Amino acid sequence: MEPTDLAEIAKLLDDLKDDEIQTRVAATTQLSRIALALGPERSRDELIPFLVESVDDEDEVVMEIGKELANMIPLVGGAEHAHLLLEPLRRLALVEDRGVREQAVQSISSIVRAMPPSNVDTYWFPVLQELKAHDFHTGRISACALAVAAFSNFSEEHKAAVLATMEDLGHDETPMVRCAAAKNLSILARELDLPKIQDSLLPLFTSLASDDQDSVRLQTVDSGISIASQLPSLDVAAAEAVAQRTSVANTPAVSDAGDIMRTSQDEAVASGSEQHPAEEFVEPAQKVLLVILRTATDRAWRVRWSVASRFEDLVAAFGSGTQEILCRTFDGLLQDPEPEVRTAAAGRVTKVAAELEEAQVLQSILPRIAQQVTDASDHVRAALALDVNGLAPVLGRQHTIDHLLPLLLGLLRDTNSEVRLNLISRLGEMNDVIGVELLAQSLLPTILDLARDQKWRVRMAIIDHMPMLAEKLGPGFFDEKLCGQCIAWLCDDVFTIRIAAAENTRKLTEFFGQEWFQTCIYPQVSEMCKQDTSLARLMSLVTLQATSKALNNEFVEQAVLPIALSLASDPIPNIRFNVAKALQFITPSLEPSTVSATVLPALENLAQDSDRDVMYFSGKAITAIGAATGPTAME
Repeated sequence: MEPTDLAEIAKLLDDLKDDEIQTRVAATTQLSRIALALGPERSRDELIPFLVESVDDEDEVVMEIGKELANMIPLVGGAEHAHLLLEPLRRLALVEDRGVREQAVQSISSIVRAMPPSNVDTYWFPVLQELKAHDFHTGRISACALAVAAFSNFSEEHKAAVLATMEDLGHDETPMVRCAAAKNLSILARELDLPKIQDSLLPLFTSLASDDQDSVRLQTVDSGISIASQLPSLDVAAAEAVAQRTSVANTPAVSDAGDIMRTSQDEAVASGSEQHPAEEFVEPAQKVLLVILRTATDRAWRVRWSVASRFEDLVAAFGSGTQEILCRTFDGLLQDPEPEVRTAAAGRVTKVAAELEEAQVLQSILPRIAQQVTDASDHVRAALALDVNGLAPVLGRQHTIDHLLPLLLGLLRDTNSEVRLNLISRLGEMNDVIGVELLAQSLLPTILDLARDQKWRVRMAIIDHMPMLAEKLGPGFFDEKLCGQCIAWLCDDVFTIRIAAAENTRKLTEFFGQEWFQTCIYPQVSEMCKQDTSLARLMSLVTLQATSKALNNEFVEQAVLPIALSLASDPIPNIRFNVAKALQFITPSLEPSTVSATVLPALENLAQDSDRDVMYFSGKAITAIGAATGPTAME
């Protein structure tokens, strides 16, 4: 190693002990470089003990330590010595800062996966047990994630011990620990075979699902999906047996007073008096289904929301035999008294329908959607409008026309502009099924209303969707119905809308072609440059400049350049300096002779203007053209 490198390493070692936090953070990011310079032996004997002592530093420093340690396996002598990196990370897994703990867990997991199997049992398992038995809850929270992350690396003997550890953590007195255990059950389920799921995981799952803390019950939905996907599917009779055990699938989810209806047994589960209500069933999948159905009517809306937000995964995990039961459950979520739950369910309608048979969608889903079209919550209607177009490919053309299109028309008449905008933003899926003619007849009035909406952000959103509408409607229909609106936007009161409209003209020209621009747009834009309103003259210039990218060089020279030159003597300085910018922009499309004979003289004249801005932009344009074209054009 060169003396210069040694000096840099020595400085980094000093910086690790510096009084300034940022200096220590910067030095910590170079730990791999320091370890490489020290060599494996000195890194093991000196650097690692130093890092163990440094875990009491500020959060910013220890966060970087946690990141760097994961990359140091080859620098401490390879996988055989990787266990030495566990001690500083174990200490980081105990700190209060959640971000630091999660980084430590991530680094430990990657290190354990790289360790030889014998070292995992010898060195890592005792560390896990120490975290699990730690007095402070942070260590036990980390143990929940680490037991699952490294589960496949343990021997069969220690896997059984890890399962026992998870069971202990799932019954921990601290809710945050139980929450972490419930969260990690979904990962553990993918590592176990059916007997272990039934004997070890299901009892813990059902216990956590009836926890008195909603933050714990909230996590059991993901676990239920993972467990159910590993179990044999239920037939219709087995699913109905579960339905009879709970009121979820047999009674409405909402009472007249807006409260969740629960049987006395449901209340017993919520209060903890019935610890394992699923034990009466033989099939493991029945036990999981019962838990999910109860969770769908949980007293805490956040828990019900978690069911609604993953409902399509639930349908896929349980299989076709449970579709009717789950369909009724989803119907209950769509009627939930809390708008947040209804919003989550409304946003999953298409994905849930894709997992169901067509008859169930027609009989159960569509009638409930028809009610949601007039839901009291704007958020629910907006979520439905954003998702409902996706039902068209699921239903097919005729069912879409008969059943779905009337619902869309109801949403199009919604008083909330966001609802209408969300519906229009997903028109592509509907157009692919029913065709542009029928679609345009239904939606065009709403599109025009939104194009003139008082809120400029709504008008902007419609502009953003114009290229998509142009593609779906075709040039003929677009020219007849929407081209005039595109021109009107060029003189909008809001600057952002005007610039977006000019850029929209370029996109449309790229799609429809130059001939369309010459026929439909250019005549109107060229007239704008002659109007008395300075805004119209300016926007004619800006539009031609933006669209010149999509035009051939001949048209730019014959049609765009003359309009720019005609505005060079405009009385408004703002227009004159925009002429300078436009001339610079279109120069690459012009012949060198035209540049020298026409463009440069006009710019030199503008450079003598009385307005400072006009002089500045003209001089800037002359310099840029000279650099791009060379001295020939400047002569």
